Amino acid sequence: SEDQDGQKVDKRSVQPQVWTEEQEICILNGLIKFSTKKGIDPLKHKKRFFSYIRGSLAVEEEFTLSQLNDKLKSLQKKFKNNLNKGKGISTPHENRLFELSKKIWGDDIKSVPATTEANIEKFGELGENKIEQVLEQLGEAKRIEFKKEWDELQILELKLSVKRAELVQFQSEIMLDAMMKKFATN
Repeated sequence: SEDQDGQKVDKRSVQPQVWTEEQEICILNGLIKFSTKKGIDPLKHKKRFFSYIRGSLAVEEEFTLSQLNDKLKSLQKKFKNNLNKGKGISTPHENRLFELSKKIWGDDIKSVPATTEANIEKFGELGENKIEQVLEQLGEAKRIEFKKEWDELQILELKLSVKRAELVQFQSEIMLDAMMKKFATN
């Protein structure tokens, strides 16, 4: 069989890559740097990222694209689990992984289950505690942007309510005037 790098591989001979803490940090930093330097998403261009990161990791054994993909999936899953738990991170390394992962996957709105498209319409109906929990999961810049947009939306809704009230008043005045004329002629 072939690995994702297109090289012939005997699956029985490939051992799972054991990644050090330093290598995990290097992978996440590499994702950020690659994205910044190249201007493309490394997760959508994994072969190019693989070539880029392979030279920067101090790994005793060669690793395959498949092993790197497995590690990326594992790091993303770990981040999402920690994000969903909302619990404190146990070690400095785990905290560093979480902070770097937040830069990579933290702006992905899908990573915050309470703000999925189905729930966005009901956002205003959520209790204050739930809203604050959701906002705490967003990065600082996203949280500020979101609060600003939310305030602007509330202002627009109030303006719309005022406009609607004015229209209802205008319609009521027309109906009242018509009824008064009808009564006057009868």
